[in-house]
Amino acid sequence: CLASTCGMHHCAGLPCHACSRRPYSCLEPYSSLQVWFEPFHVTLQAPLSKLLARNKLKPSDVDAVELLGGGSRVPKLQAVLSEALGGRHLDRHLDADEAVVLGAGLFAANLSSSFRLRKFGMTDVAVFGVSFESNDLFVPAAPPIDPATATSKKAWKGKATKAAEDAEADGATASGKSGHVVKSLLPAGKKLPIKRAIKYSNLTIDGFSFDLHYNTSTVHGLPPGVEDPQLASFQVSGIQDAIKRYNSSGVTTLRFEADYSSLLHFSIAECVVEVSIVEDKVIEVQVPVSKVNETGVTAMGDANSSKSAAPAADAAKEAAAEHMKDGATDGAEQKDKNDAAEMVGSGTVPPAAGNDTTGSSVNKTVTVKKTIQVPRRKTFHVGLAVSGAGPRHPPLAGDVFAAARSHIAAWRAAEVVKAATAKAKNDLEAYIISTREKLETDENLRQVTVELDRVKLIEQLTEAEDWLYGDGEHEAAEAFRTKLAGLKATGDPMVTRANELELRPQVLSAVKEQFEAAEKIVTGWAGTKPWITEHEAMGMTDKIKEFKKWLQQQIDAQAEKSATEDPAFSSVDVASKWEAVQKALTKMDSKRIPRPAPAAKSAAAPKGEEGEPANSNGDKTESLEDAEADSGPGGGQAKQGSAGGQQQQQKPAGGPNGSQADSSLPGVEEQGLPVHEEL
Repeated sequence: CLASTCGMHHCAGLPCHACSRRPYSCLEPYSSLQVWFEPFHVTLQAPLSKLLARNKLKPSDVDAVELLGGGSRVPKLQAVLSEALGGRHLDRHLDADEAVVLGAGLFAANLSSSFRLRKFGMTDVAVFGVSFESNDLFVPAAPPIDPATATSKKAWKGKATKAAEDAEADGATASGKSGHVVKSLLPAGKKLPIKRAIKYSNLTIDGFSFDLHYNTSTVHGLPPGVEDPQLASFQVSGIQDAIKRYNSSGVTTLRFEADYSSLLHFSIAECVVEVSIVEDKVIEVQVPVSKVNETGVTAMGDANSSKSAAPAADAAKEAAAEHMKDGATDGAEQKDKNDAAEMVGSGTVPPAAGNDTTGSSVNKTVTVKKTIQVPRRKTFHVGLAVSGAGPRHPPLAGDVFAAARSHIAAWRAAEVVKAATAKAKNDLEAYIISTREKLETDENLRQVTVELDRVKLIEQLTEAEDWLYGDGEHEAAEAFRTKLAGLKATGDPMVTRANELELRPQVLSAVKEQFEAAEKIVTGWAGTKPWITEHEAMGMTDKIKEFKKWLQQQIDAQAEKSATEDPAFSSVDVASKWEAVQKALTKMDSKRIPRPAPAAKSAAAPKGEEGEPANSNGDKTESLEDAEADSGPGGGQAKQGSAGGQQQQQKPAGGPNGSQADSSLPGVEEQGLPVHEEL
C-alpha cells in the first residue's frame, strides 16, 4: 500500500473514485485493510497446523521451514506463518519463484526417455487415501490356512502374508450374506507410482458393482475444494462364463494403477483359473539287450514293444510321480512340475550303468520309445466385462476432445495476435519516447533540422501518444504499425541526417588512412614480392584511383548541400565500396611465390663424394630450391626478367673457389624495402 497526494492509502490496479491519478485508487486506511484480511490470515495458519497435528509434531520438532512461491515474499504472510510455528525464523535459501518449476522440470526429465540426466532421489506419496466399496459382492468364507498341510514353512509363511495383504481393509468385511465389502485400495502415504490389486477366490456370482471414493475416515480427509468423496463407479460381469468353461471362477482379480500424479486408473478385471490336465509324452528309455532279445523288440522302438519297455516305463512314471507328488498350486511349484514333466518327456533318463558297447552283450542297453501320461497345470486368464458410469470426471474423448482441441487452437491463435499487438504497441510507444528525447537533447539533430520541422514532428508525436493511451488503446496491431510508419516517414530522415553528421567525418578519415597504406603496399610489391607481375600491380593501382575519384565526387556533391538537406552519400556506401577494393587487395597481396621449374641434370656430369653432381672445380652444387631458400624472399629475382617477368634458367655459378652460388641479389631485409603492413 502506498500514500498518494490525496492523503489516502490506496492499492494499485483498481479504478480510482477519489482522484484521477493512475494506476492508483483510493480505498480505505491501512488499518481497515488489516481488519478485512484477518480471516484470510487465519486460513493461512490452518494447513500448517493440520500438517503438524497429522504427523504428531510440535513446532520445536521442525528442523527447517523453506518458503516457496512468489506469494511467500509478502511480509504479513511470513509473520502469520512464523506465529503459527511459535515465532521461529523462516528459511529462504531458494529462489521462491523458480524452485518449484526447476524441480518439476528436472523430475520430468528423469521420467522422460528423451533426456539423459543424472538420476536424483525423489519420493512422491499419495496424499489422500482411496477406498474400494461394494454392496453386492458376496464373498464365500475362505478356509483358514493350516500350516500342517502346507508344503513347507516358507510356503505357508508366504501364503499367510499374501492373504493378509488381500484382506487389508479399513474395517472388517461384512458377512457373505450382506455383500457389503470395504477395502483400502490406496492408503494415504503410499509411495508412487504403485500397482494395486483386489482378489477374491471362487466367486459364484455372475457380477458385482463397486465404487471408488476418498477415504474420509483418516486425518487427511478430502482434498481442498472437493465436497463429494466419490471418484468412480464400475460394474463387473462375466464370472459365470469362466465357471461354465472351467468349472471354477478361480481368482477374480481387479487391477489398479496409480501414477506419479496420484491418479488412480482401473486397468483390468479378469478371472485367473488353474486347471489340471493330463498330456501324452513320448520318452526314450534304456532297456537291457537281454530283455530285448527275449521279447524280440528292436532298438529305438517297436509298435508292439509295450511289454518289453514296461520296466523302464514304470521307472519313468515313478520318476514323474516323484516330481508331481506335491499338489500345491503355487507358481514356483507349478514350474517345478512342468520342468519335471519336460525332463521325462525329452528322454533325459540316465542310461544304464553298463551301457558299454565293448563289453558283453549282457550289460548292453538299447533305447526304446514309450508314451506316458503326465499331469500338468495350466493357467487361463478370462477377461471380465466392465461397464458402469466409470470415473466421475472421465477423460476427454470423441466430440468433446475435438472441441477442446479446437478451443486450445483458437486460444493459441488469440495469444499470437495478442503478442503481435503488444509488440506493435510497444514499438510505437518506444519510438515516441526516444524521438521526443532526441529532439530535446540531441545537438546534431538541431543542426540538420529547422525549427518548423521539429515543432511539426513534436505535434505528431503528441497526437500519436494521446491516441495510443486513449482511443487507440484497444486497437489491433495493424493500426499501431500504420501509426508508427507515419511517424517514421517524418522523423527518420531527420535522425539519419543527424547520424551522418557525426559518422561521415570518422568514416572518411579512416578510409583515407587505409587507401594511403594500400598505395604503399602496392608500390612495394616490386621489391618485396616480385612474383606479382607489373600488370597485376597496375590493375590494383587503377582500382584504388577509381575509388579515390568516386569518393572525391561524393565529397564535392555533399559540400554543395546544406545540413538540412538529405546527404549526397552515406557512410554505409563508402564503407561497402571500399570493402570491395580491400578484398581484391588482400587477395592479390596473399599471392604465393610460384614453384620454380626443376633444373636439368647432365648425364656426363661427374659425381661428388656422395654421388651428387659437381662443378668444374670438383665442388658439389646446390639445387635451385636450396639456392632460392638461401637467397631469401628476394632471391626470385635471379630467374625473372625485367620486362615481362618471364622465368629464365639460372645456372649456379661458383665464386672465386667455385664453392658458392652467385649471391649478388640480396633479400628483402638487405634491400631495405618496407615490410608488408596488414590492413
